[in-house]
Amino acid sequence: MRRFIIRRVLQSILLIWAVMSLTFLLINIAPGGPDAILAQNPKLTKDQIAAIRESYGLNKPLYEQYIVWMGRIVTFDFGRSYTNPFPAVQRVFERVPNTAELGLASYLIGMLGIPIGIYAARHRGKFGDNFIRVVTVIGSCMPVWWISLMVIFILAATLRWFPQGEGQGGVLPWFVNLIIPAALLSTGTLISFTRFVRAETLEVLSQDYVRTANAKGLAAGQVNRWHVFRNSLIPVVTLLGYLLPTLVSGAIITEQIFQWPGMGRLFYQSAVSRDMPVLLCILYISTILTVLGTLLADIGYGLVDPRVRYD
Repeated sequence: MRRFIIRRVLQSILLIWAVMSLTFLLINIAPGGPDAILAQNPKLTKDQIAAIRESYGLNKPLYEQYIVWMGRIVTFDFGRSYTNPFPAVQRVFERVPNTAELGLASYLIGMLGIPIGIYAARHRGKFGDNFIRVVTVIGSCMPVWWISLMVIFILAATLRWFPQGEGQGGVLPWFVNLIIPAALLSTGTLISFTRFVRAETLEVLSQDYVRTANAKGLAAGQVNRWHVFRNSLIPVVTLLGYLLPTLVSGAIITEQIFQWPGMGRLFYQSAVSRDMPVLLCILYISTILTVLGTLLADIGYGLVDPRVRYD
């Protein structure tokens, strides 16, 4: 296990370097360049734009910018924001707690798909299973942004549940501002968990060792706990690992629609304003989360399935 982790960490470092190098290249060769927002400001003269470009190092050749930039991101130094006098990493880290709060809430709600999937598999062909299958199919066909807009329309325009203005406390504003966006953000996770766990549980229930355990007279709870549930967790471990980067990428639309002050909304605002230091910082964090998620998923295989060997 130790050699496997060391090998995967080294591979992950190379992967992060490759992804960030490609991202840096694509952003800098995109039409308009990373400093296009400066040229669109009518209040800036050509001399002022040239001075700003020099202060940001944009007047240097691309390969020099790349070398300097790669040396700085090791210490999470992405320079100053183009639209804000503060460092880019400071602007991003100010949003991390909000995104983590929303992501954690969506994770907890999405985890409900595990017992739902097990219930559907244990009651295959009955009303509960059929109802769950219909709901998950319909939910998977409906985009989250459309559902979010419909929820906002119903709650704000029809029921008028959304709090007006700032500084309002109480359970209802907290419920609307956090739980509802988190529930909508977790829609894909909840559906994926339900369908994967149901399919895997049905496969496990047909295995010989489960039939043998039932034939020996073991209680249903023991069979489910020691034979069915643990072996059904393998696809869930995979999903948990790959869902880690969705704390940022998956929250972009949800945070923008609900005006949630997180990293996803900051990413959208930075893309619109061409704030490249902030964009690259968020992409760097997303890349690390993606690589870390796959590593945790691989390690989780061995913890869930003792048949997995890494050496």
